[in-house]
Amino acid sequence: RERTTQALANAEASEAAAVAEAKRATTAAESERQKAATAEQAVEAAKKEAAQARADSTNALARAADAEAKLRQLTLEVEARQQECVRASAQCKQLTRDLQSVQDELKESQARCSQLELDPRQRAVSEKERTLSATIARVETACESMEATLTCMACMEVFKKPVTCLPCGHNFCSVCFEESAADNEFDDSLPFCRDCGCGISAVKTIKNEQLEQLVSRFVYQQQAISALHDIQQQK
Repeated sequence: RERTTQALANAEASEAAAVAEAKRATTAAESERQKAATAEQAVEAAKKEAAQARADSTNALARAADAEAKLRQLTLEVEARQQECVRASAQCKQLTRDLQSVQDELKESQARCSQLELDPRQRAVSEKERTLSATIARVETACESMEATLTCMACMEVFKKPVTCLPCGHNFCSVCFEESAADNEFDDSLPFCRDCGCGISAVKTIKNEQLEQLVSRFVYQQQAISALHDIQQQK
């Protein structure tokens, strides 16, 4: 009987130990399930991040392609403007020579004419000078239309060291673009395109040397026209 009692006690102890072990196993299994669930959530989050990264990359490539297309178009426009400016500059030089020649002829004619009678040659020179003045007026009109294309929309003056914003393709003076950061209500450390708005920061800018050359020729053309006016006023 004592052996039976001892055997029962041992069996109960073994059963209790088995129950405790089962509880520990159950707790460990539950912990593993939670870890597996957490790992699955992490995998799903990683998949979403990867999908978002692929979408962002696709969008970035599309914006870059669009920026390249705009830059090519802008280059073509600048080259066309350069050709116009070269032609206008050559025309201004020729007009300066023609006006000087006309004034020389006019002075020579005035020396031979009397005060009361105009020499036929002087009348021809006067007519030529009027024609030249009309031509200068037409060139000035062409310059005024070109000035709008060469004006910075930030300072409303002719471009100084122009830069092109990418990907939008808008142009500004380099100083005006750098100063735009102070007006960026979202991040005052990032310059932005004033034409697009402060919510859109420029990805980068490039120095627009072709536009700068066009501006230089435009300024020279303006100076030449001003010199022509000065010569006319000195008659």
